[in-house]
Amino acid sequence: MLKSWCRLPGTSADGTIDKAVLVDWLTKAREECAKLDRQEVADVEIGEMLSNAPADADSTWPCLAVRDAMEDINSEEILRGFARGVFSQRGSHWKSLTEGGAQERQLADKYQKQAESIRAGWPLVAAVLQRLADGYASDAKREDERLHDR
Repeated sequence: MLKSWCRLPGTSADGTIDKAVLVDWLTKAREECAKLDRQEVADVEIGEMLSNAPADADSTWPCLAVRDAMEDINSEEILRGFARGVFSQRGSHWKSLTEGGAQERQLADKYQKQAESIRAGWPLVAAVLQRLADGYASDAKREDERLHDR
């Protein structure tokens, strides 16, 4: 069921997400999965799907409904799945042998800025984005060191 999603529950024709509909769906889905002793794995899958959330009109990402839902539910597995989903969205990538960590620094900056922009109101989601930023910064350093060790 969770792998067959095409859009986040509560998504309207204009792409915005109704928080009440999203939270209602998430609550029911988590309850049903808990009955089957599958809540942890379901939460990871839910987090991955939430990583596909759109940005708000002001470019804040993820959108308010998803940030609020993640904070309200406060599931470590959803947060972990969200991080995994974001990380996976990069997909396969290529770089020049002389590039070093430029791509990773760009991603670190992106997630750092996103974390900073939401930290005051959504600390759990900001912490996930900060961990992603820190991971990419570490990857950038490793790539730079690899380049200089050649």
